Amino acid sequence: MKVLDSGQLIEGLQRNVGTLERLDGEMREVVLTAERFVALGESLKGQGGESLRMFYQECHLTFGSYFMFFVQDFLTACAEVFSALQALEPDPSGHIKEAFLESEIEHALTDLSSTVTRLTSDANSIMDSVADIVSLPHLNDSDVQEGVRDARIHKDDTVTGLREFDYSQTNGLASIETALLHMDQWVSEIESMMAEGLAGADFDADSWNGLEGVQALKTDLAAREAELLGIEEAGESANVSESPSADAKDVGEAEKEESGNKVLGFLKGAADFLFLDDAKTILDPDASLLDKGIAIAGFTPFGKALKVGKTGYKLVKNSPNASWATKAPAPKKPTRLEELRAKYGTVPPKELHQRINLRQSTRDELDRLKASGMTKKELGPAVAGVLDKKTGKTYYGINDPSGKVPSNLHPQLRDRIENMPPAIRDGYTKTAGSGSHAEVRALNEALQNNPNAKLDDFMVHVVNTKKLGPKMPQPGMPMPRCPHCEYITGGTKFFPEVIKNGR
Repeated sequence: MKVLDSGQLIEGLQRNVGTLERLDGEMREVVLTAERFVALGESLKGQGGESLRMFYQECHLTFGSYFMFFVQDFLTACAEVFSALQALEPDPSGHIKEAFLESEIEHALTDLSSTVTRLTSDANSIMDSVADIVSLPHLNDSDVQEGVRDARIHKDDTVTGLREFDYSQTNGLASIETALLHMDQWVSEIESMMAEGLAGADFDADSWNGLEGVQALKTDLAAREAELLGIEEAGESANVSESPSADAKDVGEAEKEESGNKVLGFLKGAADFLFLDDAKTILDPDASLLDKGIAIAGFTPFGKALKVGKTGYKLVKNSPNASWATKAPAPKKPTRLEELRAKYGTVPPKELHQRINLRQSTRDELDRLKASGMTKKELGPAVAGVLDKKTGKTYYGINDPSGKVPSNLHPQLRDRIENMPPAIRDGYTKTAGSGSHAEVRALNEALQNNPNAKLDDFMVHVVNTKKLGPKMPQPGMPMPRCPHCEYITGGTKFFPEVIKNGR
């Protein structure tokens, strides 16, 4: 049953928007600093200098561009939630409880109707009994019954409105959740890269761009940039003014309109993103990276570990790859939008969202298991999630500590375990039993529930439950399959960004 507390919802909107404004100010400083660093040009030469520039360009500035769209979407979503809330319950202290309406109120209306009907009938019967003495008009309870019907209609309309509000606003926030997952993946990939010592002057752009978490955000960013480009072209065909004074006037009107909103009026600065000139700069393939950075500034920092400054120079000078010889000018590269379309345009959006959702749900399952009171020994080193793409259901598993395989093992998996090539079976010994690991157990359950499915109908994701060396410094990070599990679950779609090492 659903409950609406207008006061808490409004407070939550204000708190989240306030947090976003704080992050917005912090990101401005980081992105502008990164842009200045990338624009140093001749001051940073050689392979080490180029790697360092690419590190800040790929990791910071791409994230900043994406965050710009997130800010717009978030503010729009908050405004829509507030508008829908005002339509449903204008009172800022309003409280709607579906269970109360469907239970207590419904019972009260039913009791009222039956009680009035009974009393009216009793009264009319008494009057009929004395009709030969005195003639009295019968009582008519139609007005009361009509009032009960109106109250029930109002009650039903309120419940329907509450459900529609919940459904529409939850769906409206789906894109916000997806964007947050993209950014969470991005930061996790940076953390992993830094833990492996591959940041700064040792940064490898090709390896970075091959990570799934990076691809997910860049694919979404390319789609958003293309969408913005389409909006911009439509504006030009309609002879939209591009003069600074006209844009400033439009933004001023937008800010004035926002200021009239009692709750969201403090969202000053949001309309700054609507400058058409800035949009053109961001998408102009001939614009310098510094120009683009200035146009899109307004984002969030990754933290102290990624700040530029003197540390950046030390990374270059101390790197074994650093070379301060003058390099020939690099050929002009395609725009980021062109690169993303060429490299990631073939990733189906549905599969992208399935991967993101599976990754998050597997981490949620890890949190649930930890909160259940399981010991570290019972939990084991890994949690696996397997998504059946046909049914949309997700199945989870953990390692069997004694090395036992499921007693109801699916024939496909049993055949692979029993006929595993000796080179694979004997080449890996860090297991209590082939087929006892989390991903095999989760996949077995998925196959048992959909026995006619093919292996490529499933997605597999595995995360660690505890720190496992410098490559996995914290729980919930993507974890590779062991050679046995890689063979047993071969044919499923396994996230490719994790390194290959057994457990």
